[in-house]
Amino acid sequence: LGLQDSMIDIESLKGFMYWCWLKGFTFDYYLDTAMSCGEVLDAIAAVGLGSITWQSGKLGVVWASDDQPIQGVVNMATMKAKSFSVSYQTIDTADSLEYQYFDRDREYSWQTLRVSDPTLETALNPARISGMGVTMQAHAAVLARFHLAQSIYQRKDITFDTDLEHLTYKRMALLAVTHDVTQWGYGGRVVEVADNSGVLT
Repeated sequence: LGLQDSMIDIESLKGFMYWCWLKGFTFDYYLDTAMSCGEVLDAIAAVGLGSITWQSGKLGVVWASDDQPIQGVVNMATMKAKSFSVSYQTIDTADSLEYQYFDRDREYSWQTLRVSDPTLETALNPARISGMGVTMQAHAAVLARFHLAQSIYQRKDITFDTDLEHLTYKRMALLAVTHDVTQWGYGGRVVEVADNSGVLT
């Protein structure tokens, strides 16, 4: 993009490159059509379960990892009154996915990888997507399962407002949420801490 280093979150890029190296994720693509720099960056990030962000004020990347720590706790004490809601998707979502990719091990031909909901015997509502820059079957399988899991397990949206003082997390952060309306438990704010011979109460 021609940005100076001061405008790039280099540490996030290093972390993302290491994550992709650990998982064996690569981006291999012959660019033969007009695309913006942003579109190319988004495509590269997507093969590592990530996306481009400016949330730090610099160009960086965030991604979903399987060992991601909880980065914030949200409860009734940190939510604005009457802002909490849960909306469920009642429409049929995909129960299987056909993922197309350009397989380097099969003479660089388009291949289709199919994954299905493991709880169903017969898939009736397939979705189809293609992976830009994905050239290995194992990589395609991870991305296909990731996309199908979103369709199967993310069927509700949890929405709330919070004051800026409680906004300690960023996009793609893993949160722990507790609320009594949905019987998820209870929560509050730390009011006082007592130290009795090293035992914190």
